[in-house]
Amino acid sequence: QGTTNPLRSLMTSVVGDGVMKSKGFDTSTKRAVPANYPIEAYQSFKNLASKYNANGNHAEKSFLLMLMMGGYRPADWKNITWENIDFETGLVKDINLKTTKAGDVKLAYLPEAQRDILTSLAKKTGNKTGLVFPNYKELTDTINDDLSKTNVQIKFLVEAKDDFENRPLRIYDTRRIKESSLSAAGIDNDNYIRKLFTWRPKKGTVEQYQAGVTVSGQIEDLNAKSFSPFVLLTEGNLTDKGVKTTAQFLEDVGVETSTFTKQYLTTKKAFKLLPTFLQKKV
Repeated sequence: QGTTNPLRSLMTSVVGDGVMKSKGFDTSTKRAVPANYPIEAYQSFKNLASKYNANGNHAEKSFLLMLMMGGYRPADWKNITWENIDFETGLVKDINLKTTKAGDVKLAYLPEAQRDILTSLAKKTGNKTGLVFPNYKELTDTINDDLSKTNVQIKFLVEAKDDFENRPLRIYDTRRIKESSLSAAGIDNDNYIRKLFTWRPKKGTVEQYQAGVTVSGQIEDLNAKSFSPFVLLTEGNLTDKGVKTTAQFLEDVGVETSTFTKQYLTTKKAFKLLPTFLQKKV
């Protein structure tokens, strides 16, 4: 998703960083870093989810919503089956999710709102066994193609060029938005709860021994806080009492939400955590 040469990365993993550098190769990771996301980006994601809902494209809608809610990589779902997910506790097991050189993620937690999305998908399609998204690559291509038609451009600093360039809105931007929203909420990148929430490997003996479900309340709180920009910056999402909520956002696009999900309200503090140029547009 950046500008890293995949062949060079593979060679480095085989022969080692030192050998590559001794041969004159640059092994540093050079990425494309987003400068900001305009309000049109958030609205385009919701509009697309609404379109899929209206057209009965349940897999496309659910896949897009999952990535919007959790900031997951599309490939995170390549091995996850319905049987892997405990819909009562939220535990996702046996996924063998290879995320980084730091290690594997064997056990993860799926927040209630995400489970609402999948439960809704199961009711619409009748599928409750096997892979949740068996054609995730095709779904990714379809969503990227539809996003390109919105003509929303995102400004990136391309480190390899040391210059800015505009790029079309893509599905991977849901992950960039999620990580940015977590940082804006004051959650440090190395925070243990953030690692569990974003499906990153644990480090050290203490983290390895901590149970994910024990801190699920904190993960649920992060889930709601980090989705607040989508709730605040898009049209609708209002309950009959005039309050903007994550649950109403999902209800607007055809997802039946649980009582638990309905408890999370978007606060004035969440508004203050928005980028200042976006606060002026809400």
